[in-house]
Amino acid sequence: MRPSEKLELGSRLLQDIEGDDIQRGLKKHTMGIYVINKEDGQNGHYDDIGIFVEGEIVMDNIGSPAQACALMLGVIYALNLVYPKELRHYYEFIQKVLMGLDGEKLSPKVLGLKNKIATG
Repeated sequence: MRPSEKLELGSRLLQDIEGDDIQRGLKKHTMGIYVINKEDGQNGHYDDIGIFVEGEIVMDNIGSPAQACALMLGVIYALNLVYPKELRHYYEFIQKVLMGLDGEKLSPKVLGLKNKIATG
C-alpha cells in the first residue's frame, strides 16, 4: 500500500490511513466493505475493494463495489453472521425482496419500501 491511502467503509469515508494503520481502521467495525481509491482520485477507479470481518480481510481484489455488496451477502450467509445493525434493512431488502429468500416476514421499513416500489 502506498502511504496516505483513503479507506472507505460503505459510503462513509473514515480517514486518511497511513500504510500499517489499515488494519486498525478495519477493526473499528465488525464487518464491512473497504474501498481503497487510486491516488489520482478518479471515480470508479480503485486500487482494491474487499470484505473484512472482525478486522481481518476475508476477500480482496473484488472487481466492483456492486460485486462486493453481493459477495458480502454470501459471506454473511456462509459464516452464519448477523447483518450489521446499520445495514440490516439494506441486506434484508436484498435477501427477502430481490432474492425472494424467506420473504414472508418483512420488517415494517422493508415492507413499506417494497409497497412503494410496487405501486410505482
